[in-house]
Amino acid sequence: PFTYDAVYIIVDAMKRANSTDPAKILAAMPATNYTGVIGTTTFDSKGDLQHGVISLYNYKGGKKTLLDEVKM
Repeated sequence: PFTYDAVYIIVDAMKRANSTDPAKILAAMPATNYTGVIGTTTFDSKGDLQHGVISLYNYKGGKKTLLDEVKM
């Protein structure tokens, strides 16, 4: 799911930048507000991910159980 959302986030930034130039795409990233498979993704003014979370799960007997969430 991370790669799926990452592709859509980059395409969204490309559309907003109206360009495929990496510098212009990067400049468009802070305005990203994308809701996808992993939740809502936003970036700060430096382009760093806001509210990033890594979720750790355990799978046992066909059941998924949340072990912990690490905020970045």
